[in-house]
Amino acid sequence: MERKNCPYAVMLSGKLDKDMIWEMVKRNIIQISSYKDILCCSVGGVKKGAFTEEVAEQRFEAWLKNKKSAIDAEKAKVSAAKDAAAKKRLEEETEKNKAKAEVVAAKKAAEAAAKAEAEAAAKAEEEANAVAEAPASESAE
Repeated sequence: MERKNCPYAVMLSGKLDKDMIWEMVKRNIIQISSYKDILCCSVGGVKKGAFTEEVAEQRFEAWLKNKKSAIDAEKAKVSAAKDAAAKKRLEEETEKNKAKAEVVAAKKAAEAAAKAEAEAAAKAEEEANAVAEAPASESAE
């Protein structure tokens, strides 16, 4: 299956188109430099006399400030989502641990009750044997 819209498919098929490769490289450079604030403001308006260099610098500083605040807001949003997910997982795990603890406690209580019952039965049997031996020893005298 060949992807016609994917530029990498052209490269992988052996058909190297220099213009397409240059477009991919240029697009990636622009994206990276724009994100990292390397891409400077356009000075075309200054060259044409539409505004002064100070105005261009002010506009660039405002754009840079807005971009940084948007990036910081996105980072805060992502970290808040991670914190909320971790808190939710912790609560779910705590509930599961409580349920397991209740099951273990019930099992131990049942084992303790069975052991106490077995000890009581052994003691009652021992007393019954002692009572049965006592009349036998009294009649032997």
